[in-house]
Amino acid sequence: MSLSVTPPARLDLSVPAGNGLRRGFTTGSAATAALKAALLCLRGRTARVVDITLPGGELLAVEVRAARLTDAGAYAEVVKDGGDDPDATHGAVIWVRVTPQDSPVMSFHAGEGVGTVTAPGIRVPVGEAAINPGPRGMLRAAAHEVAGHEAFAVTVGCVNGEQIARRTFNPRLGIVGGISILGTTGVVEPMSLEAYMASVEVYVRVAVHARPAALVFTPGKLGRDFARDTLGVPPLAVVQMGNFVGAALDALQEALKEQARVDGPQVAAPPLLVAGHPGKL
Repeated sequence: MSLSVTPPARLDLSVPAGNGLRRGFTTGSAATAALKAALLCLRGRTARVVDITLPGGELLAVEVRAARLTDAGAYAEVVKDGGDDPDATHGAVIWVRVTPQDSPVMSFHAGEGVGTVTAPGIRVPVGEAAINPGPRGMLRAAAHEVAGHEAFAVTVGCVNGEQIARRTFNPRLGIVGGISILGTTGVVEPMSLEAYMASVEVYVRVAVHARPAALVFTPGKLGRDFARDTLGVPPLAVVQMGNFVGAALDALQEALKEQARVDGPQVAAPPLLVAGHPGKL
């Protein structure tokens, strides 16, 4: 008696999202595709399209712009497609340079155009490349798919990434030198509420870990400007939460729990202010 194995589902980005807009793929997926193309190049294979495995198990076909051998390993490029989402990194060229190494555990490095974390609060330690945990897992999985191991030094970069990052929140989050490699699902859902809520969580975590004298939550720009210009609150301690009051408070509670594990429960939480237009509030 033989057991049939169901092949993984294939994600078709040409099928519109529920709101009718075109989906895309994240910088994490772009880097993963570039790594897979580079590893295939090391094995004498040139691929113009590679299949990557998304965190949910689906396969996604991604076009490869270029791949070639280098003196120390291989190099590949992928053009990031953000779909119809207003994404600052849409069209950016994400590149990966891979080098075999003695260590059995993959090491991650920031190439030109990818940032380095300089402040706590991000889910990446200070001093490391701004490659989030989700993409790191995807990169490791791709190495195992091609080579059966992850004994590689992986450098991820972005053409003009430092300029692109100026249109993102990276400078405010303490990420310097370029963009972040992001993506929890590998797919960009256009105008996703989940993505907005996830960004609010990041801003709250960074604000708490900066240990400010006070935190300000605001629905929008009026409250942000008031907090900055009238209250004198530094930008890092001001969180634009939109309409996601509950999500912002939940994120604050979790961030304070994390801080208490580091500083001890005797450290008082900063006061929380809410600022905004009275009608909006």
